Amino acid sequence: MRNCHLLYFGSDAQTNIANSIRLLDNKYKYINGIFAVFNSQIISGANIFKISEESFSGFGSRTKPIGSIGVSIVLDEQMIEMNHKLFDAKKATGITNLPVDKIFCVTESPGLNKEYLKSIINAGVKGIIWRSYGVGDPNEEYLEIFDILKEKKIPIVMTTQIKTGSASMDVNEPGILARQHGVIPAYRMSLPVMWCKMAYLFEKGYKYEDFFELMNKNLKGELV
Repeated sequence: MRNCHLLYFGSDAQTNIANSIRLLDNKYKYINGIFAVFNSQIISGANIFKISEESFSGFGSRTKPIGSIGVSIVLDEQMIEMNHKLFDAKKATGITNLPVDKIFCVTESPGLNKEYLKSIINAGVKGIIWRSYGVGDPNEEYLEIFDILKEKKIPIVMTTQIKTGSASMDVNEPGILARQHGVIPAYRMSLPVMWCKMAYLFEKGYKYEDFFELMNKNLKGELV
C-alpha cells in the first residue's frame, strides 16, 4: 500500500487487503509462517525487502515467492512443503530480549578505515555483519581485520550489497580467501534475519565455533 487513504483513487490498498484475506481461507491453513501478500505475490517474511516507495511493485524477495494471487491463488507446493517442515509455531522461541545491540553492521566502501574497525572490535562487539560486493568478495586489505576477529572469537557473517544477490563466497578469489580467514557466508539471508539469527544464537549460549555450522544451517527457512 502507498502512504494514502484506503479509499484514495489509484491506491492498491484494497486489492492487497482483499488478497490477504483470501489467503486466510481455511483451505490454506496448512501454510505456516509470516508472509507478505503484495502486488499479487506471496512472499516469505524472512526474505522480503523494500524496493520502491512509489511503485505498485513496492517489495521484492531475495528468494522465489511461495505463490501468486490473481483470479486464482497459485502456490508453489515445493516451497510450501519446505517452509512447513521448518516452521512450527508451537516451538517458536519465547526470547524477547535478544542482544542485537552487540552486533555491528559494516558496509564496505572506498576509504573504510581499518583503525576505525579495530576500535569497534575493542569496544566489546559480539558479532559483525559485513556487507561486501558481488557474491561476498571483500577487499583483501581487510583480511587483517578478519584475523583479529578470528583471534578474539568474534563471528563475522558476510553478505552482499546486491539486494537480490547471494553471498556464497565460493566463486571469486577474494571470497574464497575471506572464508579461509574465518568469515561465514550468509548466502541469501536478509539483513534483519542475519541480525536476529546471530542474536538468537548468542542468547542461546552458542560458542564461536558453533556459528560456522548454525549460520549455514536452515533453521526456520531463512536460507531458502
